[in-house]
Amino acid sequence: MAKINKPNTSQAPKISIVMPMYNVEKYIKQSLESILNQTFNQYEVIIIDDCSTDSSISIVEKMAPKFNGNLQLIKRSKNSAAPGILRNVGIGLSRGKYLLFMDSDDVILKTALEELYNAAETTNADVLHEERFLITRDRSEELTNTTPLIPITWERKDENGFVTKNTPISEDIVDRLKRYSQGQFYWNTWSKLFKRDFIIKNNIIFPDLFSAEDMVFCFKALCLAKNYVRIPNVVYFYRIRQGSIAHHDRQMEDHVQRQVKIIIDGTKCLNGFMKDFEIFDEYPEFRQNVLDIFIREHFRHLRQIYASTPVHEINKILYKEFLTASNVDASLISYFFSEANLFRVLFDQAQQHIAQLQEEVQALKGGINQ
Repeated sequence: MAKINKPNTSQAPKISIVMPMYNVEKYIKQSLESILNQTFNQYEVIIIDDCSTDSSISIVEKMAPKFNGNLQLIKRSKNSAAPGILRNVGIGLSRGKYLLFMDSDDVILKTALEELYNAAETTNADVLHEERFLITRDRSEELTNTTPLIPITWERKDENGFVTKNTPISEDIVDRLKRYSQGQFYWNTWSKLFKRDFIIKNNIIFPDLFSAEDMVFCFKALCLAKNYVRIPNVVYFYRIRQGSIAHHDRQMEDHVQRQVKIIIDGTKCLNGFMKDFEIFDEYPEFRQNVLDIFIREHFRHLRQIYASTPVHEINKILYKEFLTASNVDASLISYFFSEANLFRVLFDQAQQHIAQLQEEVQALKGGINQ
């Protein structure tokens, strides 16, 4: 790997911003500008490029001098197609007290770093958890004042709703696992600030997965953090776009193979982590809930192919993938096919209901026209 711009070593930064990058020439400039415009300047930026083939690297190199030695660009010699590997490189190079993981097509509000740093220092948090953020489905190159933004949370509110002030959660692991099972802690890393020493001390790393590496990472952090703090701040803009690592269109067979591999490897990572906690032996339902959430999240990515692909073709690929995989739990295979078949039934029922409604609409239109 090659890198440019040696870090400024005169003073350790307060926040290390770790940013994987791959072919984001339309977005990286604005992402970096949102960092340059921060009211808080005690940060470093570590960009790990995964062999971009567009002008992303050139754009970063041109902007690097504006960061006064506080930006490192790491150029990998081989494409990993795994954001987690890139983030692990960034963690290893980081010097900040806190870690912030940004996607290279997203932006942060002007006061984001100041708000997050102050909240972390005030609460002595191992993890700061933002419950709400902004998303845009706008695919233009620039986010402007007129860009449609949607305030959103991907989590379910608890009985008290979203927090209105910095709120530490219980250290009771049973309580945390109940909340996790209820969907109260979503798994994206960019909606969190992590204390670096906590991550290093507990050896929390991203697994080598095509996606969902952050799901495993954040679950480990939730279980291991002493001070896990929910905060009301809305400081992050997440861009949903086609062509990103998380939303890239693939050929059907390749797509199925990738998702099956993620499910198999991801459940192994989670099981390997949970085996060291007696709580999962005492409450086996928690173990199953954690695996269910992971599998269903990735099964969701498979559902799109059912609309255009005969079920026997999908099952043929699934059988092949599971049969060639090593050390796959039989219960996982059974669960996966049960979910697949259940979704197919529900999909067919939905299609029939849509057809019925369309017939009723046509009949009503016919009555009106008579």
